[in-house]
Amino acid sequence: MKHSTRLFIGSLLASSLAATSFAQTSLVAHYRLDETAGTIAADSSGNGNNGMYVGGVTLGTPGAGAGSGTSVDFDGVDGRIEIPGSATLNPLDSNLTVAAFVNADMIALMRIFGNERPNGPGTGGSWSYGINNTGIRFTTLDRQDYDQAVLWNPGQWLHVAVVFDASFTATFYLDGVNLGAIGGTQPAQMAQPRWFIGVLDLNIMSEFMDGRIDDVQIYSGSATDADIAFLAANPGQTLGVGTIGMSYCGPAIPNSSGMGAIIEATGSAAVAANNVTLTASQMPAGQFGYFLAGQTQGFFNPPGSQGLICLVGNIGRYNQIANIIQGPTGSIMIDLTAIPVNPTAAVMPGETWNFQCWFRDNNPALTNNFTDGVEILFQ
Repeated sequence: MKHSTRLFIGSLLASSLAATSFAQTSLVAHYRLDETAGTIAADSSGNGNNGMYVGGVTLGTPGAGAGSGTSVDFDGVDGRIEIPGSATLNPLDSNLTVAAFVNADMIALMRIFGNERPNGPGTGGSWSYGINNTGIRFTTLDRQDYDQAVLWNPGQWLHVAVVFDASFTATFYLDGVNLGAIGGTQPAQMAQPRWFIGVLDLNIMSEFMDGRIDDVQIYSGSATDADIAFLAANPGQTLGVGTIGMSYCGPAIPNSSGMGAIIEATGSAAVAANNVTLTASQMPAGQFGYFLAGQTQGFFNPPGSQGLICLVGNIGRYNQIANIIQGPTGSIMIDLTAIPVNPTAAVMPGETWNFQCWFRDNNPALTNNFTDGVEILFQ
């Protein structure tokens, strides 16, 4: 690919990203709540904000819809998820978005997600949100309660979302519909050490959720009306998670499956999101392979290979894709802070990185092959 062409593609990709929610929101935590056993509530955002199930919770209950997996039923007495504070959660004092599906067993003041008050009212904490007797509540603890009136019924799935923007205005959504906004004058306070799903306050054991919660998502940045409508209509999906990058060095030379193997990247091109997944497909079954990474494109046929390697120079290899052995498709989520070149490198905004997959083939004479490549301009 000529240098001028790459600059054009990079500029086009940057413009495309800036026009979407990718540039406006960054996924900080995503609790699918799909666990059926154990004590860990996994954060699938890639940021490591895992929580722990405590008290009266029932795992593996029916979820909010197709694609959402299962949900967790909280008993309204002491069931909750406790999440340690982190460098990604704790700074969220404004310009944030929070969303979840909830199916409450009763109409009452109950919390979905938020920061702890360490010793009850008047002792600090950052922010929290949930449902109450008359609608939806978002609160910057000890500073301002934002209450949006709306009628809702227990025993049915609701998508409840709040955008707390950089001007300290809280905008409320129910099932993807904008209900209105309430203005404020200041951000939330400094975060306390723990975050919770399903409760407000352990000191006075208050506002426990009685019912099911599913698909809790927290973002840095203010989502749009269209973003919230998308989340409400697509349980389990997240903002900014789609196919990213530009294919190059293709089509790949067919392997023994009769097809040329392909690589795709999904997730967000925002470095801060750190949620890129690489997927290789159309490879021969029963073979193993490795994903490769590098910043320099190249095109040559290595000895003994049926295909083209599309990287040159300092090339890194990911070693953890044993799932390719099980079939013609394999994928990994990569860590943008530790690309395995020599020395290990962290991706920086504005950099373009290229990825490819090498794999064994069933061809007796030429025993390996490659997918095409994908280049990603990171933001």
